[in-house]
Amino acid sequence: MEIIKGRVENDIIIIRLDPEEDLLNGLNKIIKEENIKSGVVISGVGSLKKCRFHQVDAGNPPVLIGRKQKFIEISGSIEVSSLQGVIADGEPHLHITIGEGDKTYSGHLETGSIVFILFELVILRINAPVKRFLSDGPEKIKQIKNK
Repeated sequence: MEIIKGRVENDIIIIRLDPEEDLLNGLNKIIKEENIKSGVVISGVGSLKKCRFHQVDAGNPPVLIGRKQKFIEISGSIEVSSLQGVIADGEPHLHITIGEGDKTYSGHLETGSIVFILFELVILRINAPVKRFLSDGPEKIKQIKNK
């Protein structure tokens, strides 16, 4: 476990993405333009016409070293009830929860998720020395750490 402390810089960035925009590409563009090194995506709601995400598939019983990523793509009228995550060293790690019809899905957001009507995001910029590194163990997981 690691604890990383920082200050809130009172910089909240509210973003609206329009129809046909790629959600993750749009967010990455904003991170670059606004020079966001560390932050928290505290809210993300809207609708998508296509959602791409992945989930961890480590088998049953789960085996960390043998894990894979299961990529999923859903098309239709998709409601996003939650998008949240951490921005470390300008790189977002985001999880999304969506509903399509009577089904609910969640996973790690991927490019190719396309806005349907609109999408609203809120980012809280923080002043904390957060970077991502590969873990020391054989499983090589990208983790946040103090610089």
